[in-house]
Amino acid sequence: MPMENEKGLAVYGTKDFALGFMLAGVKKVFITEGSPETEMKSLLADQESNVILLEDEVLEGVSPMRKRLVENSIKPVFVSLSKHMGDEALRSMVRRSIGVDLWK
Repeated sequence: MPMENEKGLAVYGTKDFALGFMLAGVKKVFITEGSPETEMKSLLADQESNVILLEDEVLEGVSPMRKRLVENSIKPVFVSLSKHMGDEALRSMVRRSIGVDLWK
């Protein structure tokens, strides 16, 4: 049962990336249309979502400064998903997200 004031999950990426999440019931989906730089700026200001899942390829289109802002954002938390994620990248992402190294 969802909590009354629970804020949700959002997804940002290409239509192909977002499709599976839409089928799983994620209601807040942003499809890449314009400049990733401008769209990321809007997502960073989003106070309606606690977690934003994004396609890793989207981060390639933003400036290094904006990428750091996304990686260090606490609210919302961005989780970059990759088709090619290795163990070290996953370990680092989990450690950053929850503050604990689960591999130790």
